Amino acid sequence: MAMRVGEAAFRRQQNAIILCLDLRRALESTEVPTLVGVGDSDLITPLEEAMFIRTGIPHSHFHFFRDCGHFPPAERADEMSTLVPGWLRPKRSRSRDIVRVSRTMRTSGRTSKNEETE
Repeated sequence: MAMRVGEAAFRRQQNAIILCLDLRRALESTEVPTLVGVGDSDLITPLEEAMFIRTGIPHSHFHFFRDCGHFPPAERADEMSTLVPGWLRPKRSRSRDIVRVSRTMRTSGRTSKNEETE
C-alpha cells in the first residue's frame, strides 16, 4: 500500500493510526449487527487482532478471507458480494416476524395510526 499511495500519504495514515483512541473496551457495548472479516495476509489487522474484535462484540460474525490482505472489498470482491447478502439475510426474517406481530395486533383491535408494516 505504501508504494501505491506514496510515502507521504502512508506516513500520514500511520500517524493517524498511532494517535487514534484505544476503543477496545467499547467493543462489548456494540449493539449493531457486526461482521468481522480478516484476510490471511493482512499485516495491518492480523488474525489475532480480528479475533479479539470478534470475541469482544457480542453476537458478531466472523469471516476469514484466503489470499487476501487488509481490504477484502477490493481484493475479494466476488466473495464479499456473496458473503454480505447472506449475512444480511437473517435480518429480513426478523422483519417478517415484526410484520406478523403487527398484523396480529391489527386483527386483535390494537392497531395504532403510526404502525408500519413491510
